[in-house]
Amino acid sequence: MNRKTRRIAKLIFFVAVVLIAGNVYASYRNDISAYNDRIEDLDRQLEVQKNYSKELDAAGDEYMSQENVVRIARETLGLVKSGEKFFKNYNDNQ
Repeated sequence: MNRKTRRIAKLIFFVAVVLIAGNVYASYRNDISAYNDRIEDLDRQLEVQKNYSKELDAAGDEYMSQENVVRIARETLGLVKSGEKFFKNYNDNQ
């Protein structure tokens, strides 16, 4: 091969390497963008779940107070404390 042919071959090789590297770089940029979008979506979902967890904790605290436990036991389950007298009205339609 003469000098001119070698020079053209080197130039074609260099251009091919640059084009391939550019294509790979663009592909990685697209992947990174998609991953960043997914991370943002997951962060939003995590924030929603944290807020929901806080609401559940607050509701649990409300229902777990001693007064509410006693009230629920009396109203819902019909329980009475030891030593209390209970009168049931059988004429009620409830």
